[in-house]
Amino acid sequence: MVKTEIFCEYKGLLKFNMYNIKNVLDCSANISDDFIKKNFLTYKYIPSKKWNKSYYCFNYALNNKSFLFVEDCINYLIDNYILIKKKNIRKNDIIAFADNFDFLHFAKVSKIIKKNIFIKAKLGQYNIYEYNINDNFLICGDRYIIFRKKI
Repeated sequence: MVKTEIFCEYKGLLKFNMYNIKNVLDCSANISDDFIKKNFLTYKYIPSKKWNKSYYCFNYALNNKSFLFVEDCINYLIDNYILIKKKNIRKNDIIAFADNFDFLHFAKVSKIIKKNIFIKAKLGQYNIYEYNINDNFLICGDRYIIFRKKI
């Protein structure tokens, strides 16, 4: 676990205990669906007509098409969700991926099998995939935090 400080434009400086990703896949920002299908066997394609190329990972993760920017999403999470420890993770929790400077990617937990966390995420403007949380792209961040909707 890494202590990370991330600046959010509307909320100021936030401090989080973040979890490291074990197998960060270092590849170009120009990742295509064909590239993913050919090179990453742990990635399972999820067909969807609802989430076309007009929407991003944060729209899909929070099931909200109104967000335009990452800042909209993270501020919504801070206001409406609580941080969860990894040992308490469960299906439908939200994962926010980051690097040293900013939040880069969002996903939702789809299942947990023998302590392996699987997530569903929309990769940029590409399609939706389900994959192990530890097989994330470097351009999406090398660490993460977990949010759960407030009751």
